[in-house]
Amino acid sequence: MPGPVTKRFHSARTRYIFNNFKDIIIFIILIFIFTLAGYLWKHYYDYTIFGVHVLDPIYDFLIKWNLLTSYWILKTIFSIHLTYVIDTSRLYFTDVSYLYIYHGCSGLVEMAMFLFITLFFPGKWIAKLWFIPVSLLIIYITSILRIVFLSLVYYYKPGWFLFIHEYLFNVIFFVLFFVLWLAWVKWFYKKKPEISQTDLKPKVD
Repeated sequence: MPGPVTKRFHSARTRYIFNNFKDIIIFIILIFIFTLAGYLWKHYYDYTIFGVHVLDPIYDFLIKWNLLTSYWILKTIFSIHLTYVIDTSRLYFTDVSYLYIYHGCSGLVEMAMFLFITLFFPGKWIAKLWFIPVSLLIIYITSILRIVFLSLVYYYKPGWFLFIHEYLFNVIFFVLFFVLWLAWVKWFYKKKPEISQTDLKPKVD
């Protein structure tokens, strides 16, 4: 039969697991709400507000700087001879071989999703004022590095391009989301209950 110390140990451990489980459920629910809202907005309104495509200027800005930054990194650091055309959002390796940077490469969806999650996840607003911009910058830099890496794959190992583009970076972005969210929960949301010496002491009535 378990003694008082064992009972209090299991009680503290159960509280710790339950609190983490609640956080994960909130995280999953927020992702689901964001995804559903985005789908409904696209399906019924084609990403417009009062008939105006409000996302187009943001996409254009992000794609332009993704393109220019990726071009600079590829040419300066990796010494790859290429050109670019901003109007068509393309990096040209030859006259007929190019990489097209479309809306999905901008990083906007990923940044918007993390912004939504962090805004509605519990936590101190004073911490959110700096944590959110830093996290969005990390996500945006990752989106640029994705273009650079995909360009290198396309240039040197084109047979790997489809798999890495369709699957690998989706996993990488999800892991990045989860790590940033864990950082928020661990350091800025609340302190988790820990199994302390007090929990292990038998309760005396």
